[in-house]
Amino acid sequence: MSAERLAGHALARADELERQLAEHSLTMQKAEAAAAAETTRVVGRIDAHELSTNAKLDAANRLVSALQAQVTTLQARVAELERRPKLSGSGSSRPATCDEMEARIEALGEFRRKGHGSSLARAAGYSCVEAKAVGYSLQEAKAAGWAFEELRMAGYIGAKGMTSRDFLDRHQAGCSNFAGLDFSGEDFSNMVLLKCNLSGCVLEGATFDGAQLTSVDLSNARLTGLACSSWRGARFSGECNFTGTNIRKLLSAAELKAGGLVSGLKTTGYSCSEAKAAGYTPSECHIGGFSFEEGRGAGYRLQQSWEKARIWG
Repeated sequence: MSAERLAGHALARADELERQLAEHSLTMQKAEAAAAAETTRVVGRIDAHELSTNAKLDAANRLVSALQAQVTTLQARVAELERRPKLSGSGSSRPATCDEMEARIEALGEFRRKGHGSSLARAAGYSCVEAKAVGYSLQEAKAAGWAFEELRMAGYIGAKGMTSRDFLDRHQAGCSNFAGLDFSGEDFSNMVLLKCNLSGCVLEGATFDGAQLTSVDLSNARLTGLACSSWRGARFSGECNFTGTNIRKLLSAAELKAGGLVSGLKTTGYSCSEAKAAGYTPSECHIGGFSFEEGRGAGYRLQQSWEKARIWG
């Protein structure tokens, strides 16, 4: 190979190396620029995050300072109130006198006579005890929103008082003996009472609308006393015992029949004649506890149905 050709080849190789070097340099410049841009972006995000964090910390510190100031103010207020003498119901720092208490009761009595309800009396600051003293009824006291314990303390409910809600919870848990408890004014509407003992209970003003009573012992229970006692739509099955009660003041014989009461009918105090007038059949009267002689005295004819009832007896 001639010297000229070797020189040309060397120059071409040098040009190629220069081109590759230029491309590499350009690539490195682009990489450095991208790295610088990414660094700038990351640093910017870090700076923004720091600014946000600092702002949040500043806001939290201001809130803590404000709360601490409020706590300090409230503590000072509590300390001031604790230093003051306790006020009685009369509005003075001493117990109310007899005259003041009587004047308060008299004012509430006048308030009631003018037709103002118990809810307004309670809102005006009168107690449940004062409401009872002027004659507000149990139902009115309940409507005003006084709690069960306040009703008990006022004397509306006896020491053995229980709410119908507590009754239902215990009854559903398997308890059946509630004898002697005070359920004055309680609402048993639409409840199912199954084989439970309510003998001797105070049920004045209680509501049994739509309740289902199956073999319930209500002997000697106090059922009357408040005009709002209600047994509308009550249903009876099994052997219910109303001995010693005033159920007949709340339900007619016809209503008892409509409610399905058969066994225990005689314990309601209705006679066989009254049962007959209400539509009871001879067999139902027999199952209800009436004798053949009582049925005959009521005017039932000696028909096959009564003869069959007599045989059952």
